[in-house]
Amino acid sequence: MMACDPNVALLNFSHAVDETNLPAWQSGLVLPNGTRRASFPAVRDAIMVNHECKGKLVEWRHTDRVVGARVSFKTLPRSFLVRADEGFSYEVKITRMSSTRKLTGAAGQGEAARDLLFKLPRLNHGAYRVTVALHAETNVGRVTTFSRTFRR
Repeated sequence: MMACDPNVALLNFSHAVDETNLPAWQSGLVLPNGTRRASFPAVRDAIMVNHECKGKLVEWRHTDRVVGARVSFKTLPRSFLVRADEGFSYEVKITRMSSTRKLTGAAGQGEAARDLLFKLPRLNHGAYRVTVALHAETNVGRVTTFSRTFRR
């Protein structure tokens, strides 16, 4: 991703080697004695593969929402799909239109660029609202909310 962002000229790993002072920040890929952490090969391989941009250009821009968040309600009242271009947490709430009391719902984590399928339970005949709130994994203050009413 960094290789495809023309605004990124350099990527530094703060503390490639951990500090010898154990109470200090220990975030390096290499321990003070030279031992490589288990993550070292994955980071090295990712850097080696991505010396040049092999995808679409990506430019950073400020947002207060979840990047690429979308919900497909095409298959309501049986199910719906949720997706985002970044990691996220979700809260799903199903209510009757005549009430704000939650009938059912779900909460959890979603991965970037992967569809999440939500299957709805059997509902009695009536009007309902499904509300989906997505929170960015890197900043829970960035929220995108979707809602849809439907009849069963």
